[in-house]
Amino acid sequence: MGYNLYESGTCQIDNAFAASVNGTHISALPCEIVQYLTTWVVSSEVDMLSLEQLALVCRGFYRIARDDAIWRMACYRIWGVLCGKPEDHHYGGWREMLQMRPQVRFNGVYISRISYVRPGESSYIDHESSQNQAWYSVHYYRFFRFFADGTVLYCNTPDEPLILVPRLRSRQSAQNKDQQHAYILFGHYTLSPDGSSVVVFLKRDVFREEYAPRHYRTRRGKKLDGHETLTIELVIRDTRERLHARLDWRRYTITRSVGQVETESTVDVNQHFPSCYFSRVKSYTAHSELPLI
Repeated sequence: MGYNLYESGTCQIDNAFAASVNGTHISALPCEIVQYLTTWVVSSEVDMLSLEQLALVCRGFYRIARDDAIWRMACYRIWGVLCGKPEDHHYGGWREMLQMRPQVRFNGVYISRISYVRPGESSYIDHESSQNQAWYSVHYYRFFRFFADGTVLYCNTPDEPLILVPRLRSRQSAQNKDQQHAYILFGHYTLSPDGSSVVVFLKRDVFREEYAPRHYRTRRGKKLDGHETLTIELVIRDTRERLHARLDWRRYTITRSVGQVETESTVDVNQHFPSCYFSRVKSYTAHSELPLI
């Protein structure tokens, strides 16, 4: 890299290398400035992988990346009032607690693929020959995209991940610009006190088809009829390759409000609700919009 590493842990430029470099070496900056720059590396989305990569540069960056202050800030960013101290949860330090304590990941998406076969419409079945019965192979995806500020994006769509994943980068990119794009729901989530699960709250509008008078086949448009609140509880689990990389469905309820009437229904998550697996998306952490505070 062009500088020597000293036992003090600071980065100091090599004199032989300094003659060929124009400008100020980073070792000339006060430690407080470098620590502040580190908060931009982690960013408000708690990108600890970038911090670990920074620690590989030199010994000085390694010591700054291991500072308890930045790991403590990251812990409070994720768990907030539920954070507590490492010893309260039987961890040896802030870094160990952030790595091992169950949480949702922010630098990618959780994806599940649903596939099943269903029979076709009965009106198209040839009752004289069962060989002509129609069957449909159904494939679609579910996506969860979590943010460190407690918000979440959710989509249930037949679109391939290559099409939808770029739209989940932020809330602005997820806006539905036309009817050809999949409808993405925006909501918020909370982690359970014991940290073993995450509860997602989503809201969507319910519309009613309007028809022209005496021409029930002619649609006049859609009218807002009410709204639905989706409550989804997901259990956070590990996989063989990653920690906190799997979400299992535990509970799914839909509360529908139309006027003064409110009804609640429970969805059976034992069928067509496979686990969601995490996939890292590098473009989500390519830029930092806010520092870790």
